Amino acid sequence: MARAIFPAHQSGVVVQPRRNWSLTWPANWRYQIEGSRDVRLDFLRGFCMFVIIADHISYYPAFTMFLTGGGYFLVSAAEGFIFISGFVVGMVYGARILKEGLSASTNKILHRAWQLYLWNFIVAMAYLGLAYFTPLHTRKEAVAAPPEFNLDLIFKILTLREGFGWSDLLATYAVLMAVAPVILYFLVQKRTKSVLLVSWGLWGCYQVSPQNFSPQIGSFPILAWQLLFVNGLLLGYHREQVKEFFSKWPRWMMYVPLVISFAALLALGISWIYAGAFGSNNDLTWYLNWLFDKMALRPGRVLAFLVFFEVMYLALTYFWEPMRLALGWLFNPIGQNSLYVYILHGFVISVFFNIPDFGDMDPWLHTMGHITAFLAMWMLVKSRFMFRIIPR
Repeated sequence: MARAIFPAHQSGVVVQPRRNWSLTWPANWRYQIEGSRDVRLDFLRGFCMFVIIADHISYYPAFTMFLTGGGYFLVSAAEGFIFISGFVVGMVYGARILKEGLSASTNKILHRAWQLYLWNFIVAMAYLGLAYFTPLHTRKEAVAAPPEFNLDLIFKILTLREGFGWSDLLATYAVLMAVAPVILYFLVQKRTKSVLLVSWGLWGCYQVSPQNFSPQIGSFPILAWQLLFVNGLLLGYHREQVKEFFSKWPRWMMYVPLVISFAALLALGISWIYAGAFGSNNDLTWYLNWLFDKMALRPGRVLAFLVFFEVMYLALTYFWEPMRLALGWLFNPIGQNSLYVYILHGFVISVFFNIPDFGDMDPWLHTMGHITAFLAMWMLVKSRFMFRIIPR
């Protein structure tokens, strides 16, 4: 039978195993690059914000756990938020440096770092104000009350040693942005290997001896979490070289190990965390808790993030059009304004802490609460509420 040849511009490639049926791979589903912005990252950052909002409301069980992990899985949205932020810095400012020079880009980055620092303070103080001077509940029943409101507490917030209303991620982000110009300087000087060595070295030192390498920024050990931001920045800066390097490899050599790793980690997480498969083995449970510890960003946590992020990124690459049509209208605006959403989300989710007995309600109502809070943030973005004041 003659083999059909299709022009490159057609939307699919047809495989004909038999005469009477065909299997069509819709090539027009794939992501098509338009301009310099990678909107897959906006989609993923929007999804991360959905996970953050649902997990910060908490009140499980809820059916959103199948997407969010309930805040207890092998990987969380915080890793994605920090990594994507670094990637975007490398991608955007790497190109700007070539046009405007390092000095102009440095001024813009430091201005962003100052914004993050300032809004970390504003959010923390506003949240403390609600907690101390209004009858509103600003936390779940099981969460301890904040410490006494005094000048010492304010000083700790100013020096990034305390945070409230989930402002601690803003503090971590501010510090990482402040050091980004130094990293970009070394990249311009073609010292990428040195940056990698220092970043992984600091992370390794924290893993071995956290008591001696633990300058604390809010809840996040900065020497551990810089790994995600710095390596994201490097990948964003060198994205074309990275793409060219991997294009030389057969795809199956990359995809098969990735799919196997994803399936293995997913099975481990479900069986260990949700099914309690290893509950009787205290030694194994202790080791798994150490290996996937979130705040210390242990090796298992890093591996799980890399695998899950790459799988999601590839899924968006190959199924972009269906995903965009189904959820792009929701996730992309949130992802494009993720800082704005993060700043306001604590105040929105506090509504649910003030609903009597909300924690004891049906899982369907918990699920609707998570979705409602996210849709409320989407409506604030679409209405551009306080866009002139709150950074995006």
